[in-house]
Amino acid sequence: MRELEHVDHVCGLINTKDEPVFANATVYAAKPEADYWLSQENLDKAPKDARGFFEVARKSVAPYVAVHRFKTFTPEQSLVPGVTAVSLPGHTPGSSGYTFSSNGQSILFMGDLVHSFAVQFQHPEVSIGFDVQGKQAVVTREKLFKQVAHDRTWVAGAHLPFPGIGHISGREKAFAWVPVEYGPYQRPKNVPLIQ
Repeated sequence: MRELEHVDHVCGLINTKDEPVFANATVYAAKPEADYWLSQENLDKAPKDARGFFEVARKSVAPYVAVHRFKTFTPEQSLVPGVTAVSLPGHTPGSSGYTFSSNGQSILFMGDLVHSFAVQFQHPEVSIGFDVQGKQAVVTREKLFKQVAHDRTWVAGAHLPFPGIGHISGREKAFAWVPVEYGPYQRPKNVPLIQ
């Protein structure tokens, strides 16, 4: 049943007529992710009520595959200058994060590594039912938390409170989320409004 939760990873690629929404785009996916969701064998083995979600993944990328605009990448591959894929398996077999680097600074977008910031920073050993590979998700989370806390890396996550950007502090088994300080935008007085 865990596979039921991942249609948000591909929905939006096609319209109601099964046409690509982004006709000129190339869709990239981690090879382990594509191998899992697009596998006929995995579809055949999936519980009956989960098969539709494998089919959604296949259907969503089919128009891009047909015109050779679907590509896979390997973990830790530099996709374009300044963007490097980071393998973060567990939530799904090919879950990836992305490090964006520029001018000596970087930020890691860690995707679905955390689902409950109130629980999983203090207890990274807690998995969630949405994780396809719960034990692997725990191993990945603990390893990444230690690394980014040690390196003081900026991180961003999908399931973190607004604005979802900050640092992770702590060590070993207990961590804390330290969000970036956020305040309302104020236009500098010497910058005119565009009219």
